[in-house]
Amino acid sequence: MSRADTDTHANTGPTAAKAAIVTDELLARTDLLARALRVAGRFTDTLSWWVGYGLRRTQRIPDQVHALNPDEALLLDLPVGQEVVRRDGFMIPALGHDNEPLAAVTSLVHLRRLGLSAAQRAILHHGATPVGVLAGDAVRACHFVTVLDTEPEPEQPALRVRATLVSGGRPAVLTEETVYWRALLARPPRSGPQTVPVFAARTGW
Repeated sequence: MSRADTDTHANTGPTAAKAAIVTDELLARTDLLARALRVAGRFTDTLSWWVGYGLRRTQRIPDQVHALNPDEALLLDLPVGQEVVRRDGFMIPALGHDNEPLAAVTSLVHLRRLGLSAAQRAILHHGATPVGVLAGDAVRACHFVTVLDTEPEPEQPALRVRATLVSGGRPAVLTEETVYWRALLARPPRSGPQTVPVFAARTGW
């Protein structure tokens, strides 16, 4: 689905009109979530607010050592080739048996800068907790949110986000967050009880 689809539906019959309305609704949802993610203090909290329930992380593959490429090194203010921990995982519902991912998150973590305790490192190694949840004092700086030109199917990516977690004034984690259409198709925000994060006050919602 592209943004142009909104203007290319034929003006003939009720079916075409319904399709245009659905497309407009999906575009509106995508725009709202993109705005939220640009100013979010924590990706997990924002996605949880959107879907209306708690989330947990599941590993896609075990954590591994990763050597930074030039672009990654620039964003983390580290030398090219510096070794960091790479974490690849999915965000899924915290309760129940639904393991279909709502988002995928890849994080490049400089552990020393993040300043985690031994207990926190053990939790990180376990794999079920997002790094942003453990790094409670870290500040999230969003580089960009890209709306992807994909078909609105549950397993297709809809949004891609690049952000840095800054700890003590130094970049400690570089993240790439991909939101799947599954999170946007199920329900719009405010269709059920939830707590609106603090970013709402800064965006006029």
